Amino acid sequence: MAKYKLLADQWDQVISKPTEQFRFVRHRKGATVEITGADEARLLRIGAVEPVKRAAAKSTKTEQKPHPEKPKADEGNGDGGGDNGDGQGDQNPDDETGDQNPDDSTQETVEKPAKTGPVAAWREYAVAQGHDPDEAADATRADLIALYG
Repeated sequence: MAKYKLLADQWDQVISKPTEQFRFVRHRKGATVEITGADEARLLRIGAVEPVKRAAAKSTKTEQKPHPEKPKADEGNGDGGGDNGDGQGDQNPDDETGDQNPDDSTQETVEKPAKTGPVAAWREYAVAQGHDPDEAADATRADLIALYG
């Protein structure tokens, strides 16, 4: 079963069989749920859930803040503040942490396969998008299309 973070305010998961008395489990927004099959496809399609690994990656990307740079002793205007009067501070052109997004250089660029493409291509694309390789190996093409298609 795949784990998802619930984005909807709530979801009532039916846990009883058709011949049994009706039973369900109520999940609230932000809960981690394990779902498969028709529920998984439906909730993904309407945007009520997102994969847990993807949610964790998003939260770390949005919460990351660049570390403030400490000026070197031989740089700056002598006051140790690092501001050269234009509000920009001291900038080193050789510094790799500038305006570049560090994730851009590490992410593979794999083109999204056609919906009729082979499952291997969809698995490769899913892994490039941050999906767990072991889970991608077990996923069907329909599952991967529901997630990334």
